Amino acid sequence: MRRRILKILPLRRNSRGIAIIFFVAVFGVLLGFFMMVANTGLLIYQKIRLQSAVDLAAYSAASVQASYLGNDQAPAEESIRGLNQLIFARYGKLINDLEFGSKAFWPGAAPGIPDPVSCAALCAAANLQNGLHANKLYKDAVADIEAYRQKVGIILNNLPEASRKAAEETMKLNIPEIAVSGGGDLGSLDAGSTGEVAEVIQSAKSNGDGQSQGKKKNAVLTFASTKGMYLASVVGNVSHTFTYFGPACFDRLEGVNSTLRWYFCTVNGSGLPGEAGWNSAALAFGRAFSPRMVAGNVGTLKTLSDASANAIRLFFVPNIHKPDPFVTVSAEWHPKNGSFVNMENSLGATGSLFPKSTRLVAIAAAEPFGGSLASLQAPLQFGVRLQSIRRLLLDPRMRAVKEDFPKIYDYFETMSPLDKDGTPTESGPEVIQRFLH
Repeated sequence: MRRRILKILPLRRNSRGIAIIFFVAVFGVLLGFFMMVANTGLLIYQKIRLQSAVDLAAYSAASVQASYLGNDQAPAEESIRGLNQLIFARYGKLINDLEFGSKAFWPGAAPGIPDPVSCAALCAAANLQNGLHANKLYKDAVADIEAYRQKVGIILNNLPEASRKAAEETMKLNIPEIAVSGGGDLGSLDAGSTGEVAEVIQSAKSNGDGQSQGKKKNAVLTFASTKGMYLASVVGNVSHTFTYFGPACFDRLEGVNSTLRWYFCTVNGSGLPGEAGWNSAALAFGRAFSPRMVAGNVGTLKTLSDASANAIRLFFVPNIHKPDPFVTVSAEWHPKNGSFVNMENSLGATGSLFPKSTRLVAIAAAEPFGGSLASLQAPLQFGVRLQSIRRLLLDPRMRAVKEDFPKIYDYFETMSPLDKDGTPTESGPEVIQRFLH
């Protein structure tokens, strides 16, 4: 009996050792699985966090566009719509000012003109006086409208930079680690961030394997467009409703049996020799002071519909051949793995279960919509909406202006798979078509 017990004891000791080894192995596998799940969860969390920040950044930048277009109660000269309304008002004032009738007397309204030559000279002088006054009104209006246009130009020039700053500030508030401007509480993490497309593209080219630490840069890239607006010229007449004398001169007898002649020039094409001609010219002169006189023009001031006239630039119209205003924001983030479940160096110098640098990319697009640049009464406010990047950047209207936004497509090309020589195998539009929402 004792022999049998002694024979069993070594077997139990061996089983205990095997159980310990088996427990350690299973625990290691479970711990590794837990670490993998935890790390994956952290990456998903950071990706969601990044995408939410980019969505807010795009929305913020497009809100700046909408504000500049005119979606608030800002002073008239601080929005395009307000300036547009001032342009309309100034054009209307020009029309009214040009209805001044005449600044000169009507040659022939009193006796004393000795001959047709003297009459014609007085008619020419009267025309010059009226023409100079009309020309001054016209030039003053053109100068005022041009000043408004220049202010619109300043807004359009400042808009992309203002949109970029709005996007970067929004990103900084939500993810300080990739703030481009720096100066935050985590300033030491800002050194590797950029807002320049060229730097990101160069960084991607120099780091084809995606493993080299410190080469790829965090980035906040903003692409803003103002291509959906341009200034159009007036297509229509500016009614020069002031008196035009001559060029023909006629006579009128003082009385039936009188030889005293009054010489008079025609007025806006009205007037013939004799009493009837005088009466028609006098009537035309009187009508010149009535509102909205139909007849009338002055030699050198051509209507704006004339091909050789200098048209007054008046209002904004949508250009169907170019895309509407929009903002695209893309952010690349290479978060530093430093959590307690980090397994970067789990295999020592021979390898790692996880890459040393994880590339997170989030992209969003937004655009202002609604409202009207031309509406003068109770205009609708401009709103903002997030837009599908695929729908926006692959819009056929983009083809006509693709050369104006080359960096957008150059950047997306860096997300393409590479061939054995490190050359992208897909173009920017192909990358957009393949996986961007």
